[in-house]
Formats: sequence, structure tokens, C-alpha cells
Amino acid sequence: MQEKLHIGLFLSESDFVADLPTLLESQGHRVSKINYFNDTDNIDVVMFYADESHLDSFLLNQNEAVWVALEPQFLEPRFSALLELGIHDVLLLDELSYKAVSQVLLRAFHRREVIQRMSTHDSLTGCYNAEGFTARVEQAIKDMSSTGRPFGVCSVDLADFQKVNEIHGYGFANQVLCMVAQRLALIMGGRFCVGRLGGDEFLLLVESLSDKEELSQALDMVRSSFTHRFELFGKRIDVVAFIGAVLYPETIGSAEELIAQAHEAMKTGKRYKQQVFLYDRTATPWFQMDMSAEIRRALRENEFQLHYQPRVDLITNKVVGMEALIRWDHPRYGSIPPSDFIYVAENSGMILPLGNWILSQAERDILLMERMGLTGLNIAINLSFKQLQDPTFCENLPKRIRAWKSSRSQLEFELTETAVLSNPELVKKTLTEINNLGVKISLDDFGTGYSALVHVQEFPISIVKIDKSFVQRMNLDRSAKTIVESIVSFAHRLKLEVVGEGIEQLEQLEQLREMGCEQGQGYYFAKALPLPAFVDYASKSNRIKIVRSLSE
Repeated sequence: MQEKLHIGLFLSESDFVADLPTLLESQGHRVSKINYFNDTDNIDVVMFYADESHLDSFLLNQNEAVWVALEPQFLEPRFSALLELGIHDVLLLDELSYKAVSQVLLRAFHRREVIQRMSTHDSLTGCYNAEGFTARVEQAIKDMSSTGRPFGVCSVDLADFQKVNEIHGYGFANQVLCMVAQRLALIMGGRFCVGRLGGDEFLLLVESLSDKEELSQALDMVRSSFTHRFELFGKRIDVVAFIGAVLYPETIGSAEELIAQAHEAMKTGKRYKQQVFLYDRTATPWFQMDMSAEIRRALRENEFQLHYQPRVDLITNKVVGMEALIRWDHPRYGSIPPSDFIYVAENSGMILPLGNWILSQAERDILLMERMGLTGLNIAINLSFKQLQDPTFCENLPKRIRAWKSSRSQLEFELTETAVLSNPELVKKTLTEINNLGVKISLDDFGTGYSALVHVQEFPISIVKIDKSFVQRMNLDRSAKTIVESIVSFAHRLKLEVVGEGIEQLEQLEQLREMGCEQGQGYYFAKALPLPAFVDYASKSNRIKIVRSLSE
């Protein structure tokens, strides 16, 4: 904290604190009385009455200064509510003294530092979270213009880490994740900036590189670091990492795009069993596109399509629903994978208009199918955590559902645990409201989240979708089968429906059926299909005669 501060008194009852300016000035601080606050005031600390007339200014400018609420006396519920709101501390006017003011200022600055760190750092490992890491990459892009030194962005995924959770428990697994973060931070003498994207995926920023060869050497050091076991509570744990990376400016793009391409490089490496995979975006034809601008243009030009993956009743083998998945057929570059544009859409704000388009197009398609005689099918639409972080989207979603022209009981929204956790109170309010309108809520990728079981009970979830990684390992891994059995049993006790994802073999289908899993989807039935192909598949599976063609 600075020794001398510029303190603004933002008050409505100045006589009530007549002694405060004198006390502050006696401590060497510069004091100004203000009637409004904006970012040009150059004020270090704002002391204010936390009434309705001042809270708007606080919410608009809370990052511009340290905010101290002035309260006449200590009332616990109000005191806690102010701190929860983000106000940095509270000064009690009935205990004004030189010492009290000094302590409040010190606490307020410390609390502000803690709040700022929490917004950019992972609470478990202490390394950067996705937001904080993205900001670091943005700074690296700016620094590149002055230093001329390339940098690398890397994605590190821990293969089969779920087994550590299953065998040793989540508490033990969390400790291992902390050890992984520490080991990554120590490689190359702390030259890496370490982030955690979530789950068991980490991010690395390697700055001041000479060329691609130096980045390759750094990646090899990361790979080699995982040849040493992690030791915890007398147990030795083997962890295998898959590492994907991009080199800037050889691969150009925004911070979000670089992180997305590093993630895609990691997934490509896993697909081909390569522990280290250096992505070259120049090998893709759309590498020079301004992806955000192209998404905006593509919406105007109606270039996006929805494909539908059938969801099948495992007893009757009839199609009972479908999951809507977006596809982009670019007029110049052809089919662009969703992984190359969804991440950019989420981090540029374009996910909101894109999500609105998906909802509108799904409504048009379901009405068309119903006119053709294909009725009673549920349609599942994915909601991202970025959408649910947006208060305007959450406010407008129930209004949009009230205007839904088909049966609301056939509409379903799929969320991941990340989406549920994005803004729990706002998400819970929104989900409850749309659930009361008759819409179903499903939790996707169930089994992978550390606390998914808790979320099922706290939120209005009516369907759980078992993550495909468990379904596809059932034949090879007894523990995976046990987990699936437990999920099905748990869900049924809570009177929830269960959907098995990623079914690719008859044996997986039969095992899920024996467990009592009601529905399934996966390549065993069909991949995601364009609307005409889906209508053809569903009508044949359900033995329905189509009364109209899509061209009519």
C-alpha cells in the first residue's frame, strides 16, 4: 500500500463523517469530496455509503480503485453481504481512530489483491486459470512487436488421469495435479508460464524463443519430466502427458485462437499416439482468416448448418430424439471443424448470436419434421459456459422458450459441469425458470467432473449423459464398467433418465441395456447427419411414412 493515498469521499450525508477528512489528512492522505466517480478521477481509494445511489458507480468502476464502505455500526448480515458483493472492506464510523483507518486501508488493499488473483488464478493449483493465461498470451503478442522474439503456446493433457481418481480418490488426484503444476513451473528454471484449462489439461507459455527448434527442445523437456514418477503418501504414480504446441508468429492468431490450436495439436498428437505434436496452422487453408469476423459474415450469409445425431431407445431401438450439432461449410475453405471456430466464438462474444441462430434453426427444423410426420422427438441443444455467464442471455432465454413454437417438453438443453460452475447462482436461477416451463436439462460428459454428483442434486437436472470415455472402455476395463453401473444406479435412485454416449459396438449396447440405461447415441447407430439424412434414418428406424419431402 502507498504511504500517501488520494482518497475520495463519495457521500450523501457529509455531516455524519465530519471528522473523517481531518483524520485522513492527518495521516498524510489527500482527500477529495466527489459527487460522481469515473475512471478519470485518479483516486486510489473511494470511501462511500453503500446505498442504492452509490452502488451503480461501484459496480461500473470497481476495478479503478479500492472501495471502502462506511457503516455507522456493525451488522453481520450487511457486513458479509458487502464483502460478498466485492467491496474491499468496511470502515465503522462509531470506531473512528487513526489505527482503525490504517488497518482498514491495509486490509482493503490486501483483499483487493486476493480478489484480483482469484479472478485470474486456479484455486486448486495456484497457476493461471483460462482467463489469466489468455491475458498473458495477449501480453506476449504485444511484447512480440518490440522484442521480435517468438513464443510458444502449449497444451498438456494427462492421459487416462481419470484412473487416478478411480483408484485413489479425488483428494489424492487433486494433490497429484498440484504436483504436476509445480513440476511444470520448475522446468527450464521457471521460464514457463503455467495455466490450468480445467480438469487434467494444463497450458504453458514459453517466451523469448529463438526458433521452432528451441520450442521443440522445450517440449521434449516437458515430455521427459513425466518419465519421473510422482510420489505421494508413499505411493508412486505414473503419469503420461500428451503435449501440443504452436509457435507465434509462425502460427498467427489471437490469444484465444492460439490456445485453441495448441489444444487441437494436443488432440491430434493423442489421435496418432505422438506425445509431442507441434501444430503448424499454415498447413490449414483458413489460417489467415479473421475467424471472429468470418463467423459474423457466415451468420449473415447463412453458411452454418445443424446436423443431428440420433438418440435411440435401447429397448425398442427406435429414435426418440437427437442432439443438434453445428457445422460450417465455408465457401472458400470447405468444411471447418467446430474445434477451430467454437473456441473463438466463445472468447470473442460471437457465441451469443451463434447460439441464438442454433436455437432458431433447431426450432425451424423440428417444426418441419413434425409437418412431415416425424413427431414426438426430443431435441437437445448445447449451452456453453460463456452463454451462461452472460446475464442478458440468461434473462432472455426464458422469454425465448415461451415463444418456442413446438412442444417445450421436447426441448432439452445440455450443459457440462464447467457451464454449471460458470456462475452457479445465475445458472441455477435460469435453469429453474426454464425447467418450470417444461424444458428438460441434461448434464453432459457425466462422470468426468469432480463434483458432478453434487450438481445433479443442486440443479434441476433430469437427464445424465454418461461420458463416452467410460462407455468405450467397459469391455477392456472393469473399473470403467463399475463406474457406469454406479452412475446408472445413482441416476435411477434420483429418478433421472440416463443416456450412454459414444456407443460404437454391439457389446457396449448390450451391457448398457442390461444395466437399465434407457437411451444411447454413438456411431453404432449413426454419426451426426444433415437434416434430410436424419429424417430418412429416423423414419426407417421408427417405421414412419413421411408425408412430405423436405423440398416441398
